[in-house]
Amino acid sequence: MSNLSNLSVAQLKRAVQIKEQIEKLQRELLSSLGSSSPSQKPSSGGGMSEATKAKLRAAAKARWAQVKAGKQPAAKSTGRKPMSAAARARLSALMKAKWAAKNKGSKSASAPAKKAVPKKSTMSAAAKARVSALAKARWAKIKSASKGGKS
Repeated sequence: MSNLSNLSVAQLKRAVQIKEQIEKLQRELLSSLGSSSPSQKPSSGGGMSEATKAKLRAAAKARWAQVKAGKQPAAKSTGRKPMSAAARARLSALMKAKWAAKNKGSKSASAPAKKAVPKKSTMSAAAKARVSALAKARWAKIKSASKGGKS
């Protein structure tokens, strides 16, 4: 395709006419296929449908209307039945007993038993002395090798 600045006026007019014909034919084709607007892009298959987006928009609009009216939106239900005062008191007493037993250090049925931690193995004094002597011998060997190599 040639550069637009090199075209004559007549050539540019002809190009505009052809482009208009193409657009007219595209509109005709889309209307015969049942599409409502020619500028619609084909969907990639993902995302939300227009109906879902409309529902979300309506819900958001309703929430904002409540906020602007000064009302707090209704809290979502957790699906649990409300606890009676007696049940709440019984649960509170159980938890207090559990924490008291844990803080005292006494073992109760509700508190988990601590596992015995095995004692760390330590080296004997003789083993420590032997490892130390071996390390000193290695360093002495390295030092003597480096002194002998320099000169």
